[in-house]
Amino acid sequence: MGFLVVIYLTYKDWSVYLATFLGVCVVVLLNRLNFVTALTDTYVAGVYTAIKSFFFLMVFGCLQSYLYRESGAAFCIADTIMKKLIRDDASNTKKNLIGMAIILVIGTILNLGGIIAGVVIVLMYPIALAVFERCDIPKKFILGVLGAGCYTFTLTIPGSPQVTNVAAMSVLHTSAGVAMVPGLVGAVVEIIVILVLMNIMINKARNNGEHFVRHELDPATNPNMDTPGFLISVIPMAILFLTFNAFNLNIVVCLIFTCLLSIALF
Repeated sequence: MGFLVVIYLTYKDWSVYLATFLGVCVVVLLNRLNFVTALTDTYVAGVYTAIKSFFFLMVFGCLQSYLYRESGAAFCIADTIMKKLIRDDASNTKKNLIGMAIILVIGTILNLGGIIAGVVIVLMYPIALAVFERCDIPKKFILGVLGAGCYTFTLTIPGSPQVTNVAAMSVLHTSAGVAMVPGLVGAVVEIIVILVLMNIMINKARNNGEHFVRHELDPATNPNMDTPGFLISVIPMAILFLTFNAFNLNIVVCLIFTCLLSIALF
């Protein structure tokens, strides 16, 4: 019930902090716990543990995403892939699959590059707008596809530097690449299901006369801006993935290094 309250209030644009507090209150009341003790000893202690464990991971992950957004490196990656794969005379299904695949690939690169999944979805929004517009995919599906590229297999695939994988490593004392085969098989199954189901829904909406419509408040990316080259844009994320997995360095150290590398390259 507490989770439902948090989800509902957040959906209604309440502050996530206030929504979380009210969700905790519901849990406390339904379980007949001591209100003050539950808040001060359990809730606050749990929040402090999370902040203590992942504060610098979040800080430098956000910094990395900022560098990619402001330098145009993220757009460069998307634009290069899009020009290579999408043609105007392609069928609707082909455009759907290629467009979604581009977003999944970019989301995978950014997530495996160490950028926080919650930040990746914001970072990728203007990129997804460009892809959806090019493929004429109704905009209402954009969050579903973005979520698929940020919050599904990329969080738990072997080698992922995301908080979910790092937390499991910390608790279970395992390496980043543990359970490689079942992890990769699970990721492939997720990708297939995502592409098939989303393609069916997009084609159904398009057959009902729905098309892409850009909102006046949607951010626009200037295609003429000076951006790093494709290979230069990929280097920091590739370095982060390799240092985290091949050399087993602390993820915060890896992020600091790639942030400095991004500043130097971009």
